[in-house]
Amino acid sequence: MGWFGYSLISSLCWAGVQIVDKTLVDGEAPSPLHYLFVSGFSAIPVFVFLPLFFPVLALPSWQILVSVVAGILYFAANGLIFYAILRLDASLAAAALAAVPASAAIGSWLFLGEGLEIVAAGSIGLITLGVVMMSIDSPDRAERGESLRTEWLMIAGAVVLLVLEYLLEARVVRDATAPQVFYWSRGGVILATLLLGVFLREKALEALSWAFRRRRHVGLLTLGNEGLDMVAQASLIAAYARGPVGLSTAVAYSNPALVFGGTVLINSIWRGAVPTEGDVAHHYWRMAGLVLVVAGIFLSIL
Repeated sequence: MGWFGYSLISSLCWAGVQIVDKTLVDGEAPSPLHYLFVSGFSAIPVFVFLPLFFPVLALPSWQILVSVVAGILYFAANGLIFYAILRLDASLAAAALAAVPASAAIGSWLFLGEGLEIVAAGSIGLITLGVVMMSIDSPDRAERGESLRTEWLMIAGAVVLLVLEYLLEARVVRDATAPQVFYWSRGGVILATLLLGVFLREKALEALSWAFRRRRHVGLLTLGNEGLDMVAQASLIAAYARGPVGLSTAVAYSNPALVFGGTVLINSIWRGAVPTEGDVAHHYWRMAGLVLVVAGIFLSIL
């Protein structure tokens, strides 16, 4: 399978996470701390059992260190995002995160020596613009987030951390295998979780156990979502091993298009199963965004 297939798997997994959140978790989601600790502890089975199937342990120390740092950056970026969307509209946060593919493309051009051809830049631009149009719940929604300076800074910080994570993983996977990079990056996530747990202690246990004590199905769903997220992360690293960073990231981040298509499909079978927002005009706004994303994806494989 080539880079495009792995990037598409990432996009499908992240779309699945969003659909589950919209249908089954929305309105009773646990705290950001719960999500952070679930992301850490759910990586433990991967860290324990992956060496049984892949030769992931034999890596030079610098590659292990860089992969671990990438995992810590991922953990920190998620923390910033989780806390930002407590007040910042989630659709605005998703639109802002659409800056990640373009930033990763520029970073890979500057620091990894990858070429940035006009066709690739156009593909990334179309996908990014389409994702922004599909993410914001209405064209004038941005006015609602203007006073949330701290939250916007958190999202900006998350974008920087994610881009750094992807560039580090893309660099290491040139000299290692994708399972090796993924394995040690999960080690970084576990390490960050343990350090956070040491500092927070009682709050950590309370946050981790809340959903399982009061909303058990929510706790199980967050575990399932984290499993999908890990598959998405592993697939994206595999894409970096086979193709350009910018295009791989752009296709992976096209998940709002899949969420939109999946929502339409599911609601056509089970009416009202997935909550939707916006009026008819906004429906066409999202359709226009979908067209741009599809055009960008088509351009990426030419």
